[in-house]
Amino acid sequence: MYKQKRLTIPANTSKDQAVEETLEVVPGTLKLITVEFPAGCHDLVYIQVLQSNNIIVPDDASEGIVGNDITLPIEFNDPIDTGKTKIVIRGWNFDDTYPHTITVGMNVLKEYAKPKDEEYLKQLSDQIKALSQFLGVGK
Repeated sequence: MYKQKRLTIPANTSKDQAVEETLEVVPGTLKLITVEFPAGCHDLVYIQVLQSNNIIVPDDASEGIVGNDITLPIEFNDPIDTGKTKIVIRGWNFDDTYPHTITVGMNVLKEYAKPKDEEYLKQLSDQIKALSQFLGVGK
């Protein structure tokens, strides 16, 4: 499942006054985050991505990702557990003239619950018994 969110950051927004948006994703495996910086950002706009108050991107919590006229793909293979599906996008902007809108996208591979082998075999056995009774087989 791919989701994205746009974050508009006003001019002269310090790190202490960072703007935030929340992106709700499904439980599963985080495969990719993309951060799109349009032309004109000139490495003055900083972005962080967090999950449950833990920084995902960049590695250093005191930093942010920067760019200009580029989409940065960042690959992952990390689980997103139930209850931790709110992703926060945080940004600040040292450009003293213009606001900037950054697009952050996430690709999460949804995981489906798999029954345990014993549970699955019991369910299968029960279904076969029910079908046999319905068809009148095995009497």
